[in-house]
Amino acid sequence: MSYNFKIVLVEDDSILSKVIQYELKKQFECEVYAFKTGEDALLKEDLKADIFIIDYYLPGINGNQVLEGIYEANIDAKFIAISGKAQNEIVQRFFAGRGVDHCIEKEPLFINNLVGVIGEIVSEWDVYDQEYSNHFSFDKKIGADVLSGSLIGLLMLVSVLFLFFEF
Repeated sequence: MSYNFKIVLVEDDSILSKVIQYELKKQFECEVYAFKTGEDALLKEDLKADIFIIDYYLPGINGNQVLEGIYEANIDAKFIAISGKAQNEIVQRFFAGRGVDHCIEKEPLFINNLVGVIGEIVSEWDVYDQEYSNHFSFDKKIGADVLSGSLIGLLMLVSVLFLFFEF
């Protein structure tokens, strides 16, 4: 089944970005447009999406500046902020004061949380029928597909660490 909604992902970590894209496309069969920098995202002429997932710490302009650019374009969407340092005071101010709908800290299995949050957002939209709502159950139970995808991401992370530290 295909559901017609778009997600823009702004994440500078290429491996993490690919894992997120894979999981979102698999779980929701949606369109995902990924950008490595905030500048790349804002330079896209017809930057429109239903959901924006924005990392705070990006090369060049940060997530706050990306969000400002999207607001200036008067795009009506849901915003999910992600950061590896969600406890940082600067990031907390960004999350609290900018109309961000959800804040997710990057942790080893955070993709489960991200999929759950997007499922909650999608279930709130009136344009989706009851079959779609029943297909995805996001009540504390994470499906085997999400868990297996997260494990794939974790394995990818471990393999990168092995390469980096040359064990």
